[in-house]
Amino acid sequence: MKIHHFINGKIISHESASISVFDLGLLRSYGVFDYAQIYEGKPFHLLDHIIRLGKSAEKVGLEIPYSPDELLEIAFTLIEKNPSIDAGLRFIVTGGYSENTLLPTGKSSLIILFHPTKAYPEEVYKHGMKAITTKMLRFMPDVKSTNYMP
Repeated sequence: MKIHHFINGKIISHESASISVFDLGLLRSYGVFDYAQIYEGKPFHLLDHIIRLGKSAEKVGLEIPYSPDELLEIAFTLIEKNPSIDAGLRFIVTGGYSENTLLPTGKSSLIILFHPTKAYPEEVYKHGMKAITTKMLRFMPDVKSTNYMP
């Protein structure tokens, strides 16, 4: 099964997916994300996830280089291009390329990853699963940030 993703304006194969080592998402964890589930080929509340992504980006000072309508169009193109009925779309916006490794040089990076998903084993539905929790309070808990460090 050949998987495709969207990175900075291009739909590319899974094998070709990469970002610059000078991207502020990598260098400084300067980024936000959201995740939308796809059930039987149909995204669940996709626009709500895109709106939440926009709110997270705004709160940390990132500008998404696409409108919500453009993000919807890209998402539906990825869903069509990828041969999976149940999957997820992970939207990631980072600070983008940085010449000095501290400040953005140009526009933000937009990455949309397509993840085929599988149902949990029947055992999980019968007996549940263990969860790991922490007492740590996240910085900016209302933002889906790529920085999960304490």
